[in-house]
Amino acid sequence: MRDSNSSARLHMRRRAALTFRRRTPRSHATAAARSRSRRALRETHPAPRPRIHRRRAG
Repeated sequence: MRDSNSSARLHMRRRAALTFRRRTPRSHATAAARSRSRRALRETHPAPRPRIHRRRAG
């Protein structure tokens, strides 16, 4: 089992990438490539059902 912090770190990295991508040109091609690779990854490794943390969600 992976550490509990990995998902939060990945989410933070994705948000940082989103904010960075907004400033850079030719962003659509990179985003499309990233989504395509993510889809391929999801087919090979189906993601487990995400756990809902009610404490953090409020």
